Amino acid sequence: MKNRLDMSDWVIHFIHEMKPDSIWTDNDGNIEPVPVAYSAAGDHIFAEQQYERDIDQVWERTAYEVLNQIIEDGYLHTSWSFRGGKKYGPTPTVYGLRSAVCFTEMPLHALINYEENRRKTGYVAKYAIALKKDDFFSIGGRPVIYGLTGKHEEAKKGDPFYNKSSRNLAASCGISLEEQYRYVAMNLGGERLIDWSHEREWRWTKDYHPRSSVPGLPLWLLDLDLENATPFSEIIIFTETEAQSKEIVDKLREYHDYARSSFRGKYSRPLLKATRVTSFEKITNENITQVSDIIFSDIDSIRQVKVSERALKKAEEAHQLAYAAAARHVRKLKRESVGDHSPCGRAYVITAESHNSYLQALVKLKLAKPTAGGGYRIDMSDYSLVGQNMELAYAGAQCAAEILEKELGIEFWPDDQID
Repeated sequence: MKNRLDMSDWVIHFIHEMKPDSIWTDNDGNIEPVPVAYSAAGDHIFAEQQYERDIDQVWERTAYEVLNQIIEDGYLHTSWSFRGGKKYGPTPTVYGLRSAVCFTEMPLHALINYEENRRKTGYVAKYAIALKKDDFFSIGGRPVIYGLTGKHEEAKKGDPFYNKSSRNLAASCGISLEEQYRYVAMNLGGERLIDWSHEREWRWTKDYHPRSSVPGLPLWLLDLDLENATPFSEIIIFTETEAQSKEIVDKLREYHDYARSSFRGKYSRPLLKATRVTSFEKITNENITQVSDIIFSDIDSIRQVKVSERALKKAEEAHQLAYAAAARHVRKLKRESVGDHSPCGRAYVITAESHNSYLQALVKLKLAKPTAGGGYRIDMSDYSLVGQNMELAYAGAQCAAEILEKELGIEFWPDDQID
């Protein structure tokens, strides 16, 4: 399809801001996870990680924050694509027993135009993830079904499909409950026009069961639910700006070094390396019309960082200077009785510049440790001085961060953690 301007070898998932209209509450008004699927009997099915993640997450996020969350999770969360909500509450637009992840196979030039036209809705933004179409098909991705041969009719009382999920078509429509996730309503006649066929949508779901671990499509995460699936050959991440692209590449390196998600699931290091990052800013400036026309450089993906003996020596010396300065600062504060009523906790020095040779030198020296989405952590506390005093530990970390930044020329900052 290389010579077809109307086709693409890729499918793309748009990432948009998170809105609070997808929050579910129980009868007492408490937030609860949205079920990822329903059993044949109509019972709710939840995946294990929903209880760790969905309840505590921030319900309003920018599209860029959502992209960072996807990398931190290692997967794309399936959803019911709730819309509306003014009169009857949010309504799912995905039918059937299982929630889904939505993609489009529009070529890049059409995609950019589509994003510009739909940006105001809040459901499309200049952030996306692209997968090879054949990879996506091999893991179960399928094009949607636009409209029915007969009349659109939803299941009502007495229908065998009634009350099997949050929303389903009647059995007479001819689409099984298992395939209804692919259905998209369409009406080209009458008073109410419904036509989403220009989106050329594809969807993915999986056979959720009560023992499911991951509530979505694994990208870099090794999901035991799909352990026999063929992994993706490559992934492309789209950001809005070139500056954000650099930040995302550094984050990918961080997860490569840590090798686990924030929920302790294992990551595929080869696939992290096979992930490339570009921006809509670059695509627009270079008038790129097809994903296959994007020219990537070595800075657009995780790259090898050479750590010289000089870098190792400089990093170790900077660490010693910073550690000593932090200790002197803490002694001074203790003499002044600072932090006498501090809560118990710790503090660390953090940096996120994962491709910097000095940072990688600190990692090699085991003085800095990668985290799951929180940068690289350096413990600068002399616990014979700070004990469990979080205020003193933070003051020492702040002092150490300033020294490290001055000596190594990269950004460091303090961060605390209450016990």
